[in-house]
Amino acid sequence: VGHSNGGFMSYRMACDHSDTVAAVASLAGATFIDPADCGADEPVSVVQIHGTADATIAYEGDSILGRAYPAATATAATWAELNGCTTDTEVTSNAFDLVVDLDGAETSRTTYTDCPDGIGVELWTITDGNHVPARTPDLATSIIDFLFAHPKP
Repeated sequence: VGHSNGGFMSYRMACDHSDTVAAVASLAGATFIDPADCGADEPVSVVQIHGTADATIAYEGDSILGRAYPAATATAATWAELNGCTTDTEVTSNAFDLVVDLDGAETSRTTYTDCPDGIGVELWTITDGNHVPARTPDLATSIIDFLFAHPKP
């Protein structure tokens, strides 16, 4: 799991090594602004986890050090497209309780529902979550569950 540059590095690894990488998770990261910059030859399952109150890598996209980056929703949509999924999604509100200092199950789960067999693309939106949230043990467990559920076909 990476954040900021770590999140970008997860996507860089997925693009450059799609023949061996089955799935990646990005916490508060973003993919390329131009999907053509990703040379993935094979699908890679992706879970993008992002807080709506992230002041470092904005949920809605922005730029940092003069480099533009897409919104969290656009990051997930880009990977859905790269993986051959349609734009069909299913949203589960209050799906997870991943942050200690936010009450209740603050994280919704957007799942792309029409992807090739074995491929998953999800966006986990932490309502009011910041760049480096105080994580519950459920965050690591949920990420591991996603990764193990998406082995290389």
